[in-house]
Amino acid sequence: MHHINEKEILVAFDAADLSTVAALDADGHFLAHLEAEELIRFAPGDVETQKKIATSFSMRRGLEKATRLSIAAISTEARANGAQSAEEALYTRLQLPDTTAPAIAHRPAHRARQDKIAVAPSTAADIANDFLEGLK
Repeated sequence: MHHINEKEILVAFDAADLSTVAALDADGHFLAHLEAEELIRFAPGDVETQKKIATSFSMRRGLEKATRLSIAAISTEARANGAQSAEEALYTRLQLPDTTAPAIAHRPAHRARQDKIAVAPSTAADIANDFLEGLK
């Protein structure tokens, strides 16, 4: 759980009751309740395994949707309280009229075609040498 943010946790449990397990930080502060999940053997053709996988994916989609809706609600409330997007803040700071919005757009980075050979641009010394050779 906390491997990504490089935080070590302690796992506290009662050996007589493994259904109640808690994650604690290094100072002993409660972080989360932990639940054990039954490991599912990999058997794509097994009906029971397919049901468990479907249930898992359904739960995941539900959580993702709830997260998206929560973020949208937070964004809506923030806008109602006067928060601005980065683009709106830029227009305000530079005092650009809103009519310039279509002219300012994010463009994808240019990708070199695969059949072209990449060549480094000429350096100032190369340009100077070419110019001097042209004078001869």
